[in-house]
Amino acid sequence: MTGLKSEETVTLQFTAPEKGTYSYTVCVRSDCYVGLDVEKEFKINVLPEVIVDEDHPQWQFSDEEEKEDEKEYESDLHSECDENDDEYTEASENSSETDA
Repeated sequence: MTGLKSEETVTLQFTAPEKGTYSYTVCVRSDCYVGLDVEKEFKINVLPEVIVDEDHPQWQFSDEEEKEDEKEYESDLHSECDENDDEYTEASENSSETDA
């Protein structure tokens, strides 16, 4: 955390352990002010793993659908590259004008 904020929300992401209840402590230490350190204890209840049925019809795609998706994805990539090329060209032209 940086800056002079009195409050900031952060997200902690980690791999969940096995099913059960776990206690954790988050320690926030200040490298600028003495006595500003904070420790917060909390508990997490990890639920049992949910097995996803990958053979469900929802996840079955025909080859034709996959090819269409690939074409759309590639088309999106090309249009983004073209937009970036235009921005680069405009920036180059503007810098040439200011150099002259």
